[in-house]
Amino acid sequence: MLARSVARTGDAGQVAALPLWLSTRAMVRAHCHARMAGGRDLAEAFLSDAEARLQPPAPMLVAIGGLQGTGKTWLARRLAPRIGAAPGALHLRTDEVRKRLAGVGPEDRLPPEAYAPERSAAVHAELFALAEAALRGGHAVVTDAVFLDPAVRAGVEAVAAGAGVPFRGLWLEARMDVLETRISGRRGDASDATVEVMRRAAAVDPGPMNWHRLDASGDALAAALDSLPLKCDAAAPESW
Repeated sequence: MLARSVARTGDAGQVAALPLWLSTRAMVRAHCHARMAGGRDLAEAFLSDAEARLQPPAPMLVAIGGLQGTGKTWLARRLAPRIGAAPGALHLRTDEVRKRLAGVGPEDRLPPEAYAPERSAAVHAELFALAEAALRGGHAVVTDAVFLDPAVRAGVEAVAAGAGVPFRGLWLEARMDVLETRISGRRGDASDATVEVMRRAAAVDPGPMNWHRLDASGDALAAALDSLPLKCDAAAPESW
């Protein structure tokens, strides 16, 4: 929901208000349960939650890269809820940024010229700006892009350094036949990548890779969890 809102509006700064909003909501829930028969335990739980929301864990920036079809978005959507302040890290995806800058919906297809180098440079610049806004607002971020160009990888690392937060880069890899099957089976997704696009990308040398490599043919989520120092305050009393 949060990622979808930012994808549509470009307002990553809204995350700065989340701790106060969630704390206020927990206070209201505590008040309601305190007035109900037998509600004391839940009221106390919500009061504790209200205090915890105002002390969120420090943010971090996770970047997930790899060829089209490696499962970057799949992994990002499963990692984000486990990282940082509630409701989890903000997931930023270049495919969605590109669609918003082009003035179309996330699942609308774009023509090849929308992927010209100058357009892609603008997309990455916007991705970095959104990530920086969220990080400076105290919220963790997971970025999701191909990150094939070493300069783009250096750019996202620089965002973390500029915001003074930890950075983790994950690089997903899988066999070509796996990538081709996944891409061919996509429906209703923000990515416009075809098998041909992926093959052209696979022929490009990504340069020196210092990000943590993960085999995306297997259980990439488990491997990613093992490689990240995760902390999240998203848990809440049962009646949220």
